[in-house]
Amino acid sequence: MTISTPQNSVHSSGGVPSPAGASFDIVRRGYDRDQVDAQVRELRDRINAAETARKAAEQHARALEGELRTARAQQPDGPISQESFGFRAEKILRLAEHEAADVRSRAANEATALVEQARADAERHRHEVEQKLIARSAELDQEAAQRNVAIQEREQQAAAMLAAAREDASRITDDARAAADKVLSEAQARAKEVLNRSDQDLKRRREAAEQELRRIGSLHEGVRNEMARLHKLLGTELGEALTRTTTNTNNDSAERNAVTARA
Repeated sequence: MTISTPQNSVHSSGGVPSPAGASFDIVRRGYDRDQVDAQVRELRDRINAAETARKAAEQHARALEGELRTARAQQPDGPISQESFGFRAEKILRLAEHEAADVRSRAANEATALVEQARADAERHRHEVEQKLIARSAELDQEAAQRNVAIQEREQQAAAMLAAAREDASRITDDARAAADKVLSEAQARAKEVLNRSDQDLKRRREAAEQELRRIGSLHEGVRNEMARLHKLLGTELGEALTRTTTNTNNDSAERNAVTARA
């Protein structure tokens, strides 16, 4: 099952990246609402894509089960040779093992990609936020130094602005870190879910294949026993018929001899 991951994008150089890699412009009270809503929609689309992939995998499994049922329905009613039974059993096992390995490989690759993407987004997000905060802090410090030559009131105003900016920066950093941790946690949970689902699917398919092999083996043994019974019964009936024929022939010969003797 394949889970598609949307491409990350940056909207403007003055924004702070969102947890998924997009960029949010900073407003007075936090992130821009429209950009946050857009990012939420993108995350929902990714979840929907994962759900679609899961349904496709389930549909594929049902199709395989249908093919097995069709193959069993088309099986001849006549005797089953040892060679034909072995070939069919080996084919079913190879198909189940190949499908299981393919499902596990795809699930592992997709899980790894989700975790790595989340980690890369979180690291890039952290670095960009730090750079912007450093630049912003330097700018405010320069403004404060320039205002130091002005009157005390301007100095107090500059200090107040610097304190407010640092408070906003701290809040933005905390929000960004929490958002990045949330994205990483969700990605890890989804990766674990994908692996668990693939393991369960593998177990179901293997059990179904083994059950089918046992059923075919039992059917093969039953047919072979029935053929042996019929062969034995036929031999007994042929022996009895031959005995009756021999007895009748001897009786006819005796009667003819008796008639000849009386004549």
